[in-house]
Amino acid sequence: MKKKMNTEVFLSVFDKNSGRVAHNMLPRTLAAAVRPWFKDLHDERVADALNDLEGGDLLQQRASLDFLGLDVVKTEMVGAAA
Repeated sequence: MKKKMNTEVFLSVFDKNSGRVAHNMLPRTLAAAVRPWFKDLHDERVADALNDLEGGDLLQQRASLDFLGLDVVKTEMVGAAA
C-alpha cells in the first residue's frame, strides 16, 4: 500500500510598488500579512480588496492582488508520509 505524503502550502508575497516582501506564510494569513502595508491608505477600494483576500473567491482574490500591486508565489512542501 502506498503511503500518502503530507503536503503543506506556503505563500510568499511581493509588493510591486514598494518592494516589500513576506515569505513562507500560510494562505489563510495572506490578508493579515499585507494589511499593515496599506494602513496609511484610507480608500474604500483598498479596504475592499484586502477583505476580498480573506474571503473572496479565487477570481476576486486574483483581482484584489492585481489592484493592490501584489504578486504571490506558492510553494508546496512535501513532508513525511502519513
